[in-house]
Amino acid sequence: MNLSRTPHKRPMDVEYILRSSLASPVLPLLIAIVMATSDLYGRHPVIISLLMTLTLATMVCRIILGGSYFLLGHPNTHTVHRWSLGLNYLSAMIWALFASFVLNLYGLLWPGYLVVFCSGAVVSITPTFSVLPSTTTRIHTGIFLFPIIAWGGVSHSFQGQIIAALALLYFLIATLITEETRAWLMGLSSRLAEMDKTALDLHQKNKNLEKGLLEQVSHLKDIKAKKEIYRQAFQTSPNPIAFNRLYSGKFSHVNAIFSSQFGYTREEVTDKTPLEVGLWEDPAAWETYLNIMRTRRWVNNFQCRFRTHDGESRTVLLSSRRITLARDHYALTTVNDITEFSEAQSQVKHLTRKIIQVQEEERRRIARDLHDSVAQDLSSLKITCSSLLSGPIPASVLRAKIQDISTVLQECIEAVKTIAYELRPPILDELGLPTALFRHCEEFQRKTGIEVDFFSAGLNGIPLDSDTEINLYRLVQEALSNVLKHAKADTVMLRLVASFPDIIMRVEDNGIGFEQEREGHPETKCMGLRGMEERVHLMGGHIRIITGPGEGTALVIRVPFNMSEQELEEIYKEVGSVR
Repeated sequence: MNLSRTPHKRPMDVEYILRSSLASPVLPLLIAIVMATSDLYGRHPVIISLLMTLTLATMVCRIILGGSYFLLGHPNTHTVHRWSLGLNYLSAMIWALFASFVLNLYGLLWPGYLVVFCSGAVVSITPTFSVLPSTTTRIHTGIFLFPIIAWGGVSHSFQGQIIAALALLYFLIATLITEETRAWLMGLSSRLAEMDKTALDLHQKNKNLEKGLLEQVSHLKDIKAKKEIYRQAFQTSPNPIAFNRLYSGKFSHVNAIFSSQFGYTREEVTDKTPLEVGLWEDPAAWETYLNIMRTRRWVNNFQCRFRTHDGESRTVLLSSRRITLARDHYALTTVNDITEFSEAQSQVKHLTRKIIQVQEEERRRIARDLHDSVAQDLSSLKITCSSLLSGPIPASVLRAKIQDISTVLQECIEAVKTIAYELRPPILDELGLPTALFRHCEEFQRKTGIEVDFFSAGLNGIPLDSDTEINLYRLVQEALSNVLKHAKADTVMLRLVASFPDIIMRVEDNGIGFEQEREGHPETKCMGLRGMEERVHLMGGHIRIITGPGEGTALVIRVPFNMSEQELEEIYKEVGSVR
């Protein structure tokens, strides 16, 4: 609508005209419904046609009036408002006549019930379609309810009287409501709306609280799961772990491996310092470590010595971090036991010194052999040759001297061959390992009188690398040398077998044997056996010593092949035998 064309219009009047025009089809529709659900038109067609004609005419007038006002802008608002009010009264009176006629004709049968229901519905929604003053509302409500009240009052039906009483009660309520009551009802409605809004807010807050609670529960579950993970990691760690209070140094927690490795239970160390427990051997080292942790936030690979519950001394490395738990400072320490590594380092240093000593001894031996044999023989030859140049010599004397020179030269050659053979037996390169070992066993038996029973299988035709051959040869040399020096045996059995993936060598004597080394006393093993162990380990194999006092000694050595099983099979097929 165009408000600029009717500046004198009042908003409430305009709203009333609009709603009155929109509500005009309601009454014709209600009358049509009552007629369609009954035989009313068939019994009284003239009266019904007249009432329907009046209703439709009224509806058309209300629509035309409202449409002219909103579309054309004239007549003026006051006139349209007055005519709309009169047409509403006319519509209400037509419905009152129709309702009276239907109720008198049918009573409380279906059409009558429908009329009662429609009257109540229209009266209930009247404030929705009307912005009238209170007097106009009362008149309109009275016209609609009058047929029901009148019919029920004179009706002999108990239900009709009840309906009339309810209609009268509704009319009284509608007409007796004052502006104060309306204001109170509006205030009550406003308060109810505020309460609904408050309830919605509380409901939303409750949902937020539930969501927050669920998140907290989920967070607590995550914390519990992480706590369990940390607890499991702490307890199942392969390294000993300890918590110490930073300023007092007292133990707070230790894991299971700490207790099992050092022998102190958790109850024995809790709330005690390492010095009180007796764990640290050197109190000065403990103070140094604690001062570093107090001034810095970490310590890496701090080496010290621990004393176990059984009194055993262990070398350890400590790696610590400074952490804060529940506003208290702790030192989280991981312990790495390097006792075996430290001892191994000491053994390596000892073996290195021994190897150097052996090398120097070998050099001295070679120098002595060259000096005592070759050098002396060469000096003798020089003297003999010088004597030949001193003057004429008879032929017989010359022949004898040349014979002596030849003999000395042969001895020099044999000495040089012996030295070279001991350094690297040529027979290894010429005939292979089994033959070289067989010759060495024969020579050992001839020189010492100790019987050697040698047997090999599976090595003929197999191209072993030179390092493997010389190492196996030296192992046999050292084993037979140990038998000669220590075993007091008269028989030695030597077996060399190729059994993929290893080459197995067994040296066994019937000598006096010896007591195996005890754990923690490695110095009881002789240097020869240690050298053999180092040589076997360098080859990637392992050695087993089986002995006991009066039981003889057996060495079982396994070293790996340097070729695949398919290559061995091809070699065996070419050789035709594994012997």
